[in-house]
Amino acid sequence: MKKTLILGQLVLVLAFLLVLIAPGPSSALDVGVRGSYWLPSMDSDLQVDQGGVSGTNLDLKGDLGVDNEFFPGGEIWFGLGHHSFALGYFQASYNGDTVLNGSPVYNGVTYPNLRADFEMDFKSLDLTYGYRIVKLDAILAGLAVTALVDVKILDIDTRLRSLGVNQSRGKTAFIPAVGVKFNAQLLARILEARAVFLVEPIGDQTVADFIVDVSYTPFPFMDLHAGWRSLILKVDDDEFRLDHSLNGPFVALTISF
Repeated sequence: MKKTLILGQLVLVLAFLLVLIAPGPSSALDVGVRGSYWLPSMDSDLQVDQGGVSGTNLDLKGDLGVDNEFFPGGEIWFGLGHHSFALGYFQASYNGDTVLNGSPVYNGVTYPNLRADFEMDFKSLDLTYGYRIVKLDAILAGLAVTALVDVKILDIDTRLRSLGVNQSRGKTAFIPAVGVKFNAQLLARILEARAVFLVEPIGDQTVADFIVDVSYTPFPFMDLHAGWRSLILKVDDDEFRLDHSLNGPFVALTISF
Protein backbone atom coordinates (compact mmCIF):
# COMPACT_ATOMS: atom_id res chain seq x y z
CA MET A 1 0.00 0.00 0.00
CA LYS A 2 2.83 2.43 0.88
CA LYS A 3 4.58 1.82 -2.45
CA THR A 4 1.28 2.38 -4.30
CA LEU A 5 0.79 5.70 -2.52
CA ILE A 6 4.33 6.80 -3.36
CA LEU A 7 3.81 5.94 -7.05
CA GLY A 8 0.51 7.83 -7.11
CA GLN A 9 2.14 10.89 -5.55
CA LEU A 10 4.96 10.82 -8.12
CA VAL A 11 2.47 10.70 -10.99
CA LEU A 12 0.56 13.65 -9.51
CA VAL A 13 3.80 15.63 -9.19
CA LEU A 14 4.61 14.97 -12.85
CA ALA A 15 1.14 16.08 -13.92
CA PHE A 16 1.39 19.24 -11.81
CA LEU A 17 4.79 20.16 -13.25
CA LEU A 18 3.53 19.57 -16.76
CA VAL A 19 0.70 22.03 -16.22
CA LEU A 20 2.98 24.49 -14.42
CA ILE A 21 5.46 24.80 -17.31
CA ALA A 22 2.81 25.03 -20.06
CA PRO A 23 3.86 27.95 -22.29
CA GLY A 24 0.40 28.63 -23.74
CA PRO A 25 -2.48 27.17 -25.70
CA SER A 26 -0.57 27.37 -29.00
CA SER A 27 1.93 24.68 -27.91
CA ALA A 28 1.14 21.13 -28.93
CA LEU A 29 0.98 18.42 -26.29
CA ASP A 30 2.76 15.19 -27.30
CA VAL A 31 1.69 11.99 -25.57
CA GLY A 32 3.12 8.54 -26.16
CA VAL A 33 3.03 4.99 -24.84
CA ARG A 34 5.73 2.41 -25.53
CA GLY A 35 5.69 -1.32 -24.81
CA SER A 36 8.94 -3.26 -25.11
CA TYR A 37 10.36 -6.74 -24.72
CA TRP A 38 13.98 -7.01 -23.56
CA LEU A 39 16.23 -10.06 -24.00
CA PRO A 40 19.25 -9.24 -21.85
CA SER A 41 22.15 -11.30 -20.57
CA MET A 42 22.47 -10.89 -16.80
CA ASP A 43 25.65 -10.60 -14.71
CA SER A 44 24.96 -10.12 -11.01
CA ASP A 45 26.66 -10.44 -7.61
CA LEU A 46 24.89 -10.24 -4.26
CA GLN A 47 26.20 -9.87 -0.71
CA VAL A 48 23.92 -9.58 2.31
CA ASP A 49 25.42 -8.91 5.76
CA GLN A 50 23.61 -8.91 9.07
CA GLY A 51 24.56 -7.72 12.56
CA GLY A 52 28.28 -7.50 11.87
CA VAL A 53 28.39 -10.90 10.16
CA SER A 54 29.77 -10.49 6.65
CA GLY A 55 27.89 -12.30 3.94
CA THR A 56 29.43 -14.27 1.12
CA ASN A 57 29.70 -12.54 -2.24
CA LEU A 58 27.44 -14.75 -4.37
CA ASP A 59 27.45 -14.87 -8.15
CA LEU A 60 23.81 -15.35 -9.14
CA LYS A 61 24.67 -17.54 -12.11
CA GLY A 62 27.73 -19.44 -10.88
CA ASP A 63 26.81 -19.87 -7.19
CA LEU A 64 23.00 -19.81 -7.17
CA GLY A 65 22.08 -21.35 -10.55
CA VAL A 66 20.14 -18.35 -11.88
CA ASP A 67 19.52 -18.14 -15.64
CA ASN A 68 18.90 -15.14 -17.86
CA GLU A 69 15.35 -13.84 -17.88
CA PHE A 70 13.54 -11.98 -20.69
CA PHE A 71 10.78 -9.57 -19.72
CA PRO A 72 8.46 -6.78 -20.91
CA GLY A 73 8.63 -3.12 -20.00
CA GLY A 74 6.54 -0.02 -20.47
CA GLU A 75 6.90 3.74 -20.74
CA ILE A 76 4.55 6.69 -20.97
CA TRP A 77 5.64 10.24 -21.69
CA PHE A 78 4.32 13.76 -22.13
CA GLY A 79 5.98 16.56 -24.07
CA LEU A 80 5.11 20.25 -24.15
CA GLY A 81 7.35 22.75 -25.88
CA HIS A 82 10.95 22.21 -24.78
CA HIS A 83 9.89 20.09 -21.79
CA SER A 84 9.13 16.39 -21.46
CA PHE A 85 8.35 13.96 -18.66
CA ALA A 86 8.57 10.17 -18.83
CA LEU A 87 7.60 7.32 -16.54
CA GLY A 88 9.16 3.93 -17.31
CA TYR A 89 8.89 0.55 -15.58
CA PHE A 90 10.11 -3.01 -15.84
CA GLN A 91 10.11 -6.01 -13.54
CA ALA A 92 12.17 -9.19 -13.62
CA SER A 93 11.87 -12.34 -11.49
CA TYR A 94 14.96 -14.53 -11.13
CA ASN A 95 15.02 -18.07 -9.78
CA GLY A 96 17.87 -20.49 -9.12
CA ASP A 97 18.10 -24.09 -7.92
CA THR A 98 21.53 -25.54 -7.19
CA VAL A 99 23.77 -27.28 -4.66
CA LEU A 100 25.62 -24.62 -2.70
CA ASN A 101 29.41 -24.61 -2.77
CA GLY A 102 31.07 -24.55 0.62
CA SER A 103 29.06 -22.94 3.41
CA PRO A 104 27.95 -19.52 2.14
CA VAL A 105 26.67 -16.86 4.52
CA TYR A 106 23.50 -14.92 3.62
CA ASN A 107 21.77 -12.45 5.94
CA GLY A 108 23.93 -13.54 8.89
CA VAL A 109 23.10 -17.25 8.49
CA THR A 110 25.50 -19.97 7.33
CA TYR A 111 23.91 -22.33 4.83
CA PRO A 112 24.76 -26.04 4.60
CA ASN A 113 26.36 -27.57 1.53
CA LEU A 114 22.96 -28.75 0.24
CA ARG A 115 20.53 -27.92 -2.55
CA ALA A 116 19.03 -24.45 -2.19
CA ASP A 117 16.42 -22.31 -3.94
CA PHE A 118 17.08 -18.65 -4.63
CA GLU A 119 14.61 -15.95 -5.71
CA MET A 120 15.06 -12.29 -6.60
CA ASP A 121 12.30 -9.91 -7.64
CA PHE A 122 13.74 -6.81 -9.27
CA LYS A 123 11.53 -3.79 -10.03
CA SER A 124 12.75 -0.58 -11.66
CA LEU A 125 10.77 2.65 -11.97
CA ASP A 126 12.24 5.56 -13.95
CA LEU A 127 11.14 9.18 -13.60
CA THR A 128 12.78 11.33 -16.26
CA TYR A 129 12.61 15.05 -17.01
CA GLY A 130 13.95 16.29 -20.33
CA TYR A 131 14.68 19.75 -21.69
CA ARG A 132 15.28 20.02 -25.44
CA ILE A 133 18.34 22.16 -26.09
CA VAL A 134 18.76 21.66 -29.84
CA LYS A 135 16.23 21.13 -32.64
CA LEU A 136 17.22 21.17 -36.30
CA ASP A 137 14.73 20.53 -39.09
CA ALA A 138 15.39 19.91 -42.77
CA ILE A 139 13.16 18.78 -45.62
CA LEU A 140 13.75 15.05 -45.12
CA ALA A 141 15.59 14.92 -41.80
CA GLY A 142 15.89 16.41 -38.35
CA LEU A 143 17.92 16.31 -35.16
CA ALA A 144 16.93 16.95 -31.54
CA VAL A 145 19.20 16.94 -28.48
CA THR A 146 17.61 16.75 -25.02
CA ALA A 147 19.26 17.10 -21.61
CA LEU A 148 17.94 14.58 -19.07
CA VAL A 149 17.54 14.36 -15.29
CA ASP A 150 16.48 10.93 -14.07
CA VAL A 151 15.65 9.15 -10.84
CA LYS A 152 15.66 5.35 -10.73
CA ILE A 153 13.61 3.79 -7.95
CA LEU A 154 14.67 0.19 -7.40
CA ASP A 155 12.70 -2.32 -5.33
CA ILE A 156 14.70 -5.51 -4.75
CA ASP A 157 13.55 -8.59 -2.80
CA THR A 158 15.80 -11.63 -2.33
CA ARG A 159 15.26 -15.00 -0.65
CA LEU A 160 17.46 -18.06 -0.11
CA ARG A 161 15.92 -21.35 1.07
CA SER A 162 17.59 -24.63 1.98
CA LEU A 163 16.97 -27.54 4.37
CA GLY A 164 15.86 -25.94 7.65
CA VAL A 165 16.97 -22.45 6.60
CA ASN A 166 14.80 -19.75 5.03
CA GLN A 167 16.06 -16.17 4.94
CA SER A 168 14.98 -13.11 2.95
CA ARG A 169 16.21 -9.56 2.55
CA GLY A 170 15.04 -6.59 0.51
CA LYS A 171 16.15 -3.11 -0.40
CA THR A 172 14.60 0.00 -1.93
CA ALA A 173 17.05 2.42 -3.53
CA PHE A 174 16.74 5.86 -5.14
CA ILE A 175 19.50 6.62 -7.64
CA PRO A 176 19.66 9.98 -9.46
CA ALA A 177 21.27 10.28 -12.88
CA VAL A 178 21.89 12.86 -15.58
CA GLY A 179 22.35 12.38 -19.28
CA VAL A 180 21.45 13.28 -22.84
CA LYS A 181 19.18 11.95 -25.58
CA PHE A 182 19.69 12.25 -29.33
CA ASN A 183 16.88 11.81 -31.86
CA ALA A 184 17.74 11.79 -35.56
CA GLN A 185 14.85 11.67 -38.04
CA LEU A 186 15.54 10.33 -41.52
CA LEU A 187 13.65 9.85 -44.77
CA ALA A 188 10.80 12.27 -44.12
CA ARG A 189 10.17 10.88 -40.61
CA ILE A 190 9.80 7.28 -41.75
CA LEU A 191 13.02 6.20 -40.03
CA GLU A 192 14.39 7.51 -36.73
CA ALA A 193 17.52 6.74 -34.73
CA ARG A 194 17.63 7.31 -30.97
CA ALA A 195 20.43 7.22 -28.42
CA VAL A 196 20.07 7.73 -24.66
CA PHE A 197 22.97 8.01 -22.18
CA LEU A 198 22.40 8.24 -18.42
CA VAL A 199 24.99 8.10 -15.62
CA GLU A 200 24.97 8.71 -11.87
CA PRO A 201 27.42 11.58 -11.24
CA ILE A 202 28.08 11.27 -7.49
CA GLY A 203 27.40 9.03 -4.48
CA ASP A 204 27.96 5.42 -3.46
CA GLN A 205 25.27 4.05 -5.76
CA THR A 206 26.06 3.57 -9.44
CA VAL A 207 23.97 3.62 -12.58
CA ALA A 208 24.91 3.65 -16.25
CA ASP A 209 22.06 3.26 -18.74
CA PHE A 210 22.72 3.26 -22.49
CA ILE A 211 19.99 2.76 -25.11
CA VAL A 212 20.28 2.86 -28.89
CA ASP A 213 17.53 1.95 -31.33
CA VAL A 214 16.19 2.45 -34.81
CA SER A 215 12.46 2.88 -35.41
CA TYR A 216 10.27 2.53 -38.48
CA THR A 217 6.92 4.31 -38.89
CA PRO A 218 4.60 2.13 -41.00
CA PHE A 219 1.52 4.19 -40.11
CA PRO A 220 0.95 7.59 -38.54
CA PHE A 221 1.13 7.47 -34.73
CA MET A 222 2.86 4.04 -34.74
CA ASP A 223 6.58 3.20 -34.50
CA LEU A 224 8.31 -0.19 -34.52
CA HIS A 225 11.67 -0.32 -32.73
CA ALA A 226 14.69 -2.60 -32.61
CA GLY A 227 17.65 -1.74 -30.44
CA TRP A 228 20.14 -2.50 -27.68
CA ARG A 229 20.19 -1.56 -24.02
CA SER A 230 22.98 -1.84 -21.46
CA LEU A 231 22.07 -1.17 -17.83
CA ILE A 232 24.69 -1.27 -15.05
CA LEU A 233 23.53 -0.83 -11.45
CA LYS A 234 25.34 -0.94 -8.13
CA VAL A 235 23.35 -0.77 -4.91
CA ASP A 236 25.57 -0.49 -1.82
CA ASP A 237 23.92 0.19 1.52
CA ASP A 238 26.28 -1.19 4.19
CA GLU A 239 24.61 -4.57 4.70
CA PHE A 240 23.09 -5.01 1.22
CA ARG A 241 25.24 -4.94 -1.90
CA LEU A 242 24.10 -5.81 -5.41
CA ASP A 243 26.05 -5.41 -8.65
CA HIS A 244 23.55 -5.98 -11.45
CA SER A 245 24.25 -5.69 -15.19
CA LEU A 246 21.84 -6.31 -18.05
CA ASN A 247 22.94 -6.22 -21.70
CA GLY A 248 20.95 -7.25 -24.74
CA PRO A 249 18.62 -6.46 -27.62
CA PHE A 250 15.01 -5.36 -27.38
CA VAL A 251 12.00 -4.74 -29.59
CA ALA A 252 9.28 -2.18 -28.94
CA LEU A 253 6.04 -0.70 -30.21
CA THR A 254 5.18 2.97 -29.72
CA ILE A 255 1.84 4.72 -30.08
CA SER A 256 2.08 8.52 -29.96
CA PHE A 257 -0.14 11.51 -30.62
